[in-house]
Amino acid sequence: MDGEAAGGGAEPPAALVVSVAAEGGGPVDAVEAGELRVLEDGRPAAVLEVVPVGEAARRPSPAARRAGGPGAVPVWPWRLVVYADAVLLPWRSRFRASEALARHALELTALGTVEVVVAAPQPEEWLGATRDPKLVADVLRRLARETLDASPELASIRRAFAGAHQGPDGGFNEGDAATLRRAIAAAATAEQRLVEKRLQTLADWLAMQPGDPPRALLWLADGYDLDPAAFYAGPLSRPDLRRRVEDELLAIDLTPATEELAARLAHGGWTAVPIAARARANARDPGPSLQAPLAPLERFSDWTGGRLATRMADLDEVLHDLGRRWLVRYRPPPEGGEVRRVAVRSSRPGRVVRAPLERSRERISAAGARALSLLRGGVEAADLELDCSLEPPAVEGLYQLEAPAGWRLLDLDCRLGVGAEELEPGKSSLPLALALAVETAGGGVSLESEEIVRPEARRRRPAGSDRRRLPIRRRLLLPADVRRLGVVARSLASGRWGGALLELPPDEDPGAGEARRSPVVDLTALGLDAEQAVYLAPIEQPMVTGRTRVQALALRPEVARVRFLIDERAAARDDRPPFEVWLNLPELPAPAVIRAVAEDAEGRRLGSDSLAINQGQSRFAVRILEPRELLGGGSHEVVVGIEVPKWRRVERVELFWREERLASFERPPYRARIEVPQDARTGFLRAVARLDDGSTREDVLVMGAAGFSEEVGVDLVELPVVVEDRWGRPIAHLEGEDFTILEDGVEQRLVDLRGAGESPLALALALDVSASMAADLPLVRAAASGFLRRILRPQDRALLVAFSSQVTLLAPLTDDVDRLTDTIERLVPDDVTALNDAILFSLVQLHGIPGRKAVVLLTDGRDVASRHSRDAAFTFARHAGIPIYVIGLGSIEHKPVARRSMARLARATGGALHLIDRPSELEATYRTIADELAAQYLLSYYSSQPASEHGWRRIEVEVGDAALRARTISGYLPGP
Repeated sequence: MDGEAAGGGAEPPAALVVSVAAEGGGPVDAVEAGELRVLEDGRPAAVLEVVPVGEAARRPSPAARRAGGPGAVPVWPWRLVVYADAVLLPWRSRFRASEALARHALELTALGTVEVVVAAPQPEEWLGATRDPKLVADVLRRLARETLDASPELASIRRAFAGAHQGPDGGFNEGDAATLRRAIAAAATAEQRLVEKRLQTLADWLAMQPGDPPRALLWLADGYDLDPAAFYAGPLSRPDLRRRVEDELLAIDLTPATEELAARLAHGGWTAVPIAARARANARDPGPSLQAPLAPLERFSDWTGGRLATRMADLDEVLHDLGRRWLVRYRPPPEGGEVRRVAVRSSRPGRVVRAPLERSRERISAAGARALSLLRGGVEAADLELDCSLEPPAVEGLYQLEAPAGWRLLDLDCRLGVGAEELEPGKSSLPLALALAVETAGGGVSLESEEIVRPEARRRRPAGSDRRRLPIRRRLLLPADVRRLGVVARSLASGRWGGALLELPPDEDPGAGEARRSPVVDLTALGLDAEQAVYLAPIEQPMVTGRTRVQALALRPEVARVRFLIDERAAARDDRPPFEVWLNLPELPAPAVIRAVAEDAEGRRLGSDSLAINQGQSRFAVRILEPRELLGGGSHEVVVGIEVPKWRRVERVELFWREERLASFERPPYRARIEVPQDARTGFLRAVARLDDGSTREDVLVMGAAGFSEEVGVDLVELPVVVEDRWGRPIAHLEGEDFTILEDGVEQRLVDLRGAGESPLALALALDVSASMAADLPLVRAAASGFLRRILRPQDRALLVAFSSQVTLLAPLTDDVDRLTDTIERLVPDDVTALNDAILFSLVQLHGIPGRKAVVLLTDGRDVASRHSRDAAFTFARHAGIPIYVIGLGSIEHKPVARRSMARLARATGGALHLIDRPSELEATYRTIADELAAQYLLSYYSSQPASEHGWRRIEVEVGDAALRARTISGYLPGP
């Protein structure tokens, strides 16, 4: 319930992003909470904290660089969204603005995460949240140059009108005044409808974006005329005609729509930064210009405390201004209205504060308003049929584990009936605004949630119907006193909507004041005990990327807030249950650890829980979660986190101080209080875990003599290498002195060389099971099974991935060849191909596995269903350092784009591309790959470059014999 106070009691803290300037307009380097005064509707609010915004070290400001002084180092990241509306924005302006932003990709990603959203005509995410400047620059340059499905319409309306009614003197032809007046009214009305529709499209998208400040909308826009009378009536020479047209045009006023959107931006915590691409010196107008196009853009920036960029040359200063903003958290005054006028002032003389003009407790879209009206009984008839039901949740995931006292868990299952005309040509999904509103036993009505969903239409229509059914499913955590639920799904393409009104089923466990636990779940086995304060729900998706919802369950009543961290960096905070936030994760599935830290009302730390993402289901790792450092002797609470491969079991976990065993566990939670000698100045804490297969992992925390601690780590580089002769045959049995390793052209010292016989292999076998593979699947099954039996030795392991429109792990990493081949025999074809997602997923499954690794992938076509792009898959694969062998079957040889991308992928990873015409060639191709992997070497060295020097490091491996050629990965990025 973003932006909404929990029913009853004090309203939770609010947040605003402000700029504070010194006298003369220069930024300030420090702002104290005590110097700021926040007023809501003229009443003072209690300021809780002031935090600088724009995480990562920002480079000095242009003024500071000129003066030779330092710049500020802000600490809280922005969520930056670059938004382009192709219906309003001419191509020249889109090109100019996108290119300018691409040149500032480094500055953008220094401020925070960057997303790119293009409305053509409906908003679509071109780039998920990322801090990779190269990805940002690439997508922005693609936006500058790509031909979009939508074309600019606003200037076209005036251009068409001028062409049809221009007189010989350059003005309008006034001979037939009545006809001219009707044409003016029609054109102005078309402008109004177009702009209002586009503003509503943006407003709907904004309403579905959960989260809190700081977030900024970098809106690529030329603007539009709030009052079109100047264009249509101004050139008229007859005073009587001009006055009459001006009177008639009074009804055409875009000010209300503009102010409505400006208010929604402010209410949603957005800072608007319109980038007016056409407002530059010597701009050539491609057609009849709007009279005052910057006026609405200025209104957006003023209303939200943002800043308007009127020249591309101003971008450096505008971005620097975003890096010198401040996040003000405060306690709103009691008994305020839904919408409050806001003013922020500084008690320091000469300081000027720029802040949003309004704040709202609730952010409501058109779908949200209808959901509320459903419950209140005042909504008009729906356009679409929406069938919904509510059921208790199945036994899976978080909520069958435990629901907090005063809450209920239910599964919402809906079907929206749409005609073929609702779906865009060639697409089976439809962007919908989904809104849920609730009514309590006391009659109170409030908005529960809003989001944008894109359900896929079922391929089979109901018998005798030309309509499709779009499935929508959600798991709901609702207050226990909710009695009715209003559900609205609104098409963002047409504006049509469907609604459903549901009575909640009786609560099977109405006991008041006690937490409810499912009797089928063993909480202790899952590591939950009375000491644990918070539990992070597993994220049930194969790869966790982009904007992701994360839920934490409070296990103790004194939990008042939960802080969320990504790899120990602050990411979000929630001050009321249910504790859930949206995190901005990279577009690519980067391994990371999400941690939830529970605090009481006084800010005291109660405990934490962590969740590893994108680590693969075969990863085995141990980490000392608490304490984060050892600063001296005494009593310490130790918490150990373990990532266990699927289908494996932890046999024992032990804690050691130096070589003395202090604690041993056979089941979770892995938590103990240990005593470190009070006089200890050096030493180390060690956690060791053993699985049921005998494998072990450990983590070490070191106490230094100077009172600091660090986690032990090494920076060993491992290279998978294949050596071929001039006929492409793999060569085995070479020695260390036969190899030369070059990193960025500098020779490295080889510290270890292992042949295939000395190093176990971890293999990911990925098979395309899309519908087009149906005829070839029997031969594929036989060839793939034979490949596994040929290549896997007792010490080797393999996992099995199948992909069509979805990617599935059919078998985890195992040495059980019979299990793998039995699974292959049960493969069935279905749907279309998500090749890029399959590449990413397979690489993620091998993350963290030591030794030799490889992906062997079979496909027959180009990607048509992946969430991730071809470039994203290539970038991730190049960084992963795992050889990828691609078998292209049949028609892929005649698809040059797909063929080139596969060859590029194989070359960069040290693998190979094999193109075959007939499935009968599969057995021989798999045999070739098996022979190559059987002759693969693993070369290891420590880089001579300092670990502090980041960036891509190019790798070359040379062999002393000129008749031989070595093939390996193209390079790597240093780091964990």
